[in-house]
Amino acid sequence: MVTPQRFRHVIFDFHTSEHIPDVGNLFDKKEFASELKRARVSSIMAFAKCHHGWSYYPTQVGVPHPNLRTDLLGGMVEVCKDNDIDLTIYLSVQWDEREARCNPGWRVVPVSSNMGHFVPTWHPLCISNRTYLDRLIAQSREVIELYHPAGILYDILLPFEHNDGSLTFTVPKVYIHELVVIDMSGDRFDSGSAGLGETE
Repeated sequence: MVTPQRFRHVIFDFHTSEHIPDVGNLFDKKEFASELKRARVSSIMAFAKCHHGWSYYPTQVGVPHPNLRTDLLGGMVEVCKDNDIDLTIYLSVQWDEREARCNPGWRVVPVSSNMGHFVPTWHPLCISNRTYLDRLIAQSREVIELYHPAGILYDILLPFEHNDGSLTFTVPKVYIHELVVIDMSGDRFDSGSAGLGETE
């Protein structure tokens, strides 16, 4: 059973390039708690992994932001638990610029594009790739076991283009049920039903 989202929800949109220094250095738990209370927030979404591919906690699966020296996600989780605020964890799925650079063969490349060049945009990954999907599942397990969030949000699930111009979702039916949901009654990891619907 999924817990309904509580009324006053805030999303922390935190896509932070490796060129940004001192990430999270000024985070203060007391100040953060005070601002959430002042805003009467009852639910937030905080980042585990952003579009740049960096993680904001001491992950063993992903790669921490190179300029992060603290468990930023963990600090937010602690504040929320201490103040009866629900916290959903965010994971970017197909936009992961670090993986796109390290593994260019994992990219989804539109028929109309030049495969040999990176352009100033996000470069989506194909999660039909078993290695990348396994890593996503492992990181999902990791944040559930570390932080016991109210839920997980998977962002950026994109279609891809065929030669005839038609579009197909990039997650094959055989893989769709391996994405993660949490049994809210016991914070149990369940890879058996993603609740994301079917794909062709």
